[in-house]
Amino acid sequence: HALKKRGWLIGFGLLLGVFVLQASALRVGQLSVVQPVLTTELIFLVAILVVGFHRTIGWQELLGIVAIVAGLAGFFASAAPAVGNGQPEAKAWVIVSTATVLCAIALVTAGRTGPRWWRAAVLGAAAAVLFAYNAALTKTVTTLLRHGGWAHVFESWEPYLLAITGMSGLFLLQSALHAGPITASRTTNVVVNPMVSIVIGVTAFNE
Repeated sequence: HALKKRGWLIGFGLLLGVFVLQASALRVGQLSVVQPVLTTELIFLVAILVVGFHRTIGWQELLGIVAIVAGLAGFFASAAPAVGNGQPEAKAWVIVSTATVLCAIALVTAGRTGPRWWRAAVLGAAAAVLFAYNAALTKTVTTLLRHGGWAHVFESWEPYLLAITGMSGLFLLQSALHAGPITASRTTNVVVNPMVSIVIGVTAFNE
């Protein structure tokens, strides 16, 4: 059904463009620095809801936008991430992968019942966990590409798991958008994603 919708296809194309830009940023920057910038999506989401969907916003939404900008500025001012390594050890990958799967399953299970806003929020958080893990894999793939070229990339397991987690995250995101209001699903998605990415960056990438 979605593949027959022009709007969905355009959105999917833009999502692929986002991945290319994100990969370019992760190629030169740390995971714990690049991912927090995603929170600015909420600012653009509010603008889209006002212009495209004719929603009205009040002081709470405006206060939220100010809080996002101030919080992000405070984070970058106080954070001093190390360069880290672009290729975590096998043990670190096992731990991160296990934690990611368990968290995603727990969130999907929690989203099977409850009001629409709750299901949207929890499924959005589950998608965020997978997208954060996906970003970590993207960071690793860019490192493999830089050191050994495309042949070295496809000889490794990371790009294949990257594709699987990307499709799974997209499925959960679509489920979240279908389950309830976009404000619930996108808010948890863009807030949980950077937090999980920071944890992965610090623990697995030694940032």
